[in-house]
Amino acid sequence: MLTPAEKLCGRRGTVSAEVTVMNSIMRRGTRAVACVLFVLLSVWNVAAADNALEGIERLFGKDWYGLYMLGKKFGHAMTDFGATEFRGEKAYKLRDEVHLEFAMFGTKQELDTVETRIYGADGRLRWLKLDMPQPMGQTMQYLGETVEGKFRVTKKIADEEEVILIDIPNETLRDALEAVAMISENTKVGDSILSETYQPFLNERETLKTKSVVTAVQKTVYNGVLTQVFQVETTILSAALTAVAKVTADGETLEQQFGVFTMRLENEALAKDMQYVVDMMIWGAVSTELPITNPRGVTEMTARIEGITDENLIMNDARQSYSVEEHDGEQEELTAGSESLPPKSYLLTVTKDDLDAIPRATIPMRPEEFGSALKPSSFVQSSNPEIVRLARSIVGSERNAVGVMKKLTLWVYHNLRKGYTASASNALDTLARKSGDCTEHSVLFVALARAAGLPAREVAGVVYSEEGDGFFFHQWAEAYVGKWVSTDPTFGQPIADATHIKLTEGEILKQMRIMNAIGRLKIDVVDFEHD
Repeated sequence: MLTPAEKLCGRRGTVSAEVTVMNSIMRRGTRAVACVLFVLLSVWNVAAADNALEGIERLFGKDWYGLYMLGKKFGHAMTDFGATEFRGEKAYKLRDEVHLEFAMFGTKQELDTVETRIYGADGRLRWLKLDMPQPMGQTMQYLGETVEGKFRVTKKIADEEEVILIDIPNETLRDALEAVAMISENTKVGDSILSETYQPFLNERETLKTKSVVTAVQKTVYNGVLTQVFQVETTILSAALTAVAKVTADGETLEQQFGVFTMRLENEALAKDMQYVVDMMIWGAVSTELPITNPRGVTEMTARIEGITDENLIMNDARQSYSVEEHDGEQEELTAGSESLPPKSYLLTVTKDDLDAIPRATIPMRPEEFGSALKPSSFVQSSNPEIVRLARSIVGSERNAVGVMKKLTLWVYHNLRKGYTASASNALDTLARKSGDCTEHSVLFVALARAAGLPAREVAGVVYSEEGDGFFFHQWAEAYVGKWVSTDPTFGQPIADATHIKLTEGEILKQMRIMNAIGRLKIDVVDFEHD
């Protein structure tokens, strides 16, 4: 009898076209998790210091953490804090390393990220370097430094290098110590602090704002001693991601939880013990009692959704609509953009886009009308000459927006080999190696579409897999062809089937919100229809 992994991988061990693309949002998500871990690591191992940073030397040293997902080890992290010199002056260096190990349908993947930050004697951020080696493709790197009153950021992605000048980030060493910097003998429940952190991978031009709040003070036994522990909730405000830390009175963080992820203070040997590696693909699947036959042919689907606690993941549009399911069976329409906390259960209806009902549109469309959907970005290099030439050759003389979308979707589908890659996907690297999973397929499609003058954006959510007998995290795209429609270049579907449930849209920072659904999402299919 075949194991689930063998069933999904096919006869020669090559993952099938459909299953290859499933859950790769989990893989991109782990890269985002690594960046979030940097935000959280920096608040851990240094206790309160006044603005002059007096006595901070006692906090120098190296600490190790085990990284867990629902209790299963999936990596380790290290943070090293100490004195250094920067341009001949006294400074402080904070170095963080994150190593992730996991499987994707039995295929082992590893991700390593290293970040170094240097703060001046006054505590202001002076220099940073972020290295993100890619198992396939070139190392992604960000280098930032203060130069003549500005902060110069050099980013290297694929074979492109770009230098941007921004205002010096308002991040200080005290910001980096955030959650523990607020702990003192006078700390009480309800105390809070606002801080800023600069994470170029997530937002290269602006700092991320965070807020830490003391939510509980309790006694616990630690190393055989009754110890006072403060519970501190730190939220990355723009992504609504919250971590809960347990911090001792002297500033030592014992544990921190971020959704289904836990960072735990350990010795080096225990932190590096990776005897078991979690399979994120199978672990992330969402099962449903009613199986869907021929999911790629589904034109309408109704499902009951539970476990969504972030209202921004409830996305109503012309294709999918939610209603609140009350306990007495009555339903209440949910308005888009509602700020109220979602109730326990939703009824979702997804309908496949109807091309016959779309008004005719032609390319190229006006950039000023579509903003970022027609602009290049760090990962969508739509202005690169190679991308532009390829887009023109694929599109040819076609000017009808629907026809352009079909050509680009099918070209990506037929010309990329299906396979998992533990990389931070970008269009140029994907084009160079001509392989990848759903993130590579979607990012290349979006780049080609924008290069051709067709507005496009990445979207992420879940999709049903008949081979996996459930819903898997997935990424596809939307293109504006008279209205926004869903297209899936990984499945070769110019119009995506109705088992695609969108949870987020946009690039990496917006996609991070999907972490709020991982491990919590429940889906029960109520009904579905085919062509």
